[in-house]
Amino acid sequence: MTAEPDIIGIFVTNLRALRQAKGITLAELARRVGYSERYLEIIEHGEVDPSIKTMAEIAQALGVKATQLLAPVLVKPR
Repeated sequence: MTAEPDIIGIFVTNLRALRQAKGITLAELARRVGYSERYLEIIEHGEVDPSIKTMAEIAQALGVKATQLLAPVLVKPR
């Protein structure tokens, strides 16, 4: 039996890596999606599980498809 992937872990790793690769600060991302910078920070640190709607809004703000944020090892973190 194979272990199930850590979807939230994959999401937060890809979120942080993509955001940094695009040179977008948490403050800028917060402005784009309409959430507080603190909320996005706790998402990136895996302290809260974002809803599918939130994931989609973040993906749109980053200019990627939501599925890209859920793809295992999309980008390597810095």
